Amino acid sequence: MGMRFVRVAIVAGVLALTAGCGAADDPGEIRYTCGRFPFGQEVLAGVRNDETAATPFAAALRKHVARQDMDINRLPDTGWTLTGQDAAGAEFVTSTGPELMAVTVGRVLGPAQEPFDVDGWVVDGWGGCQPQRVLAAGLGNAEWTIAPGQAIGPATTRFEALVMETACASGQSSEGRIVGPEVVAAGDAVLVTFAVREPANNNLTQTCQGNPATRVTVTLPEPLGTRTLLDGSTLPAREPVEEP
Repeated sequence: MGMRFVRVAIVAGVLALTAGCGAADDPGEIRYTCGRFPFGQEVLAGVRNDETAATPFAAALRKHVARQDMDINRLPDTGWTLTGQDAAGAEFVTSTGPELMAVTVGRVLGPAQEPFDVDGWVVDGWGGCQPQRVLAAGLGNAEWTIAPGQAIGPATTRFEALVMETACASGQSSEGRIVGPEVVAAGDAVLVTFAVREPANNNLTQTCQGNPATRVTVTLPEPLGTRTLLDGSTLPAREPVEEP
């Protein structure tokens, strides 16, 4: 039997990490974002070519990547996925090996920017992107690592995680504010994701001197087996080990 979705409440009450409660049992429905528009793991496939569409957004992207510039030349000509568009602009992302790139298109402000704009639209931002999970209102992202001194293997059903809030929190502990874990089977991997409730004084300016990790026990619904344990807070999912 394949691993089923389970959500374990670490704080009082069971809270979904995402606004779409119940949807996260399908890894294909987990949403991430580089900025304004959410998307799924399909952007890693690199099979979309939305830059060929007959829209001013796509035309602005094509014109931009065709320019000869050292920074712009990092952007591929093809393989872009449109993550969303509205009256204010559009966003495209693409996978270039281990890195995701994002391009935003917006309205031209002020005089026309010929020869770069297309029908009043121009690329106004581009670069590398580390997509983050789309979370329910009031929740912030958290990353985690496996606590030292543990042997993770096929028989593992329980382990200790060190969860750290990624937003600035003035060095406050996230004890009592952690939501999750959410555990989702995704092919040959098991994605474990946490979130953190925003601090009660989040209306104040938070400093960024580093946040302490909080130890949390994670229980899997069945043995890990041959699957890889991954932190699902980012896309691609990361291995939850301390960086050297």
